[in-house]
Amino acid sequence: MNTTDTAYRLGEPLLWREFDGQWVVYQPLAGGLCAPDALSAAVLSLLEDAPQTGESLELHLVRSTGLELSPELHDRLQSSLAELRHHGLIDSAPTGASGP
Repeated sequence: MNTTDTAYRLGEPLLWREFDGQWVVYQPLAGGLCAPDALSAAVLSLLEDAPQTGESLELHLVRSTGLELSPELHDRLQSSLAELRHHGLIDSAPTGASGP
């Protein structure tokens, strides 16, 4: 699934905790737990504000972090989104799909 035509959102609200300098994020209802890297933490923070497409996430990351829009950033973002979905922290759907 291409990240630019997919909408991402949090499945449920997140709880953030810091343990010995490492942030851990937990989603109580899904039981998802993750110690996100800086990119994944930035993605989760953006999704806490509102659902986003992959393209809008890339643009927000470029603006807020100073990273360059590049194939490498795109690949890192795709990996991050896959990892966050794996942990049950985010949901995704094609942007043209209607939700329940």
